[in-house]
Amino acid sequence: MGTMHNAKQLSKGDLCPYCKADLDGVSEIESESRPHRESNQPGPGDYTICVHCAGLCVWDEDMNLQKPTPEELDRIDPKTRALLCTVSEVARQAQARSKSHLN
Repeated sequence: MGTMHNAKQLSKGDLCPYCKADLDGVSEIESESRPHRESNQPGPGDYTICVHCAGLCVWDEDMNLQKPTPEELDRIDPKTRALLCTVSEVARQAQARSKSHLN
């Protein structure tokens, strides 16, 4: 399905467009439609999942995080969509476990 590479720190933090959490790192997820890059840094059009709220975000041309448009969502190939859904679900489960430990 895909391969997750080591996390990399971003040169600038970005805010999640959903929960406004400061995101200062990314992990690259390699898929058929998005091959591995040596830099492991995101590029315009790449997707990421917020670890705080599990929201699906996309990097725009200026390298700012945005909510994906319906057109961008329609262009995600089925294998990448399945991978993004899996990663988002893992993030949601981690959040639920974290919240249950705080109570």
